[in-house]
Amino acid sequence: MHNGRDLATGPPAVIQEDERVVEAYLGGVE
Repeated sequence: MHNGRDLATGPPAVIQEDERVVEAYLGGVE
């Protein structure tokens, strides 16, 4: 969906939110 470059240019809030989605998708693996 989002590329690392897009997240880098986006606000930190978007990056944190995207990380939560990724963690939830992976089953909360840290």
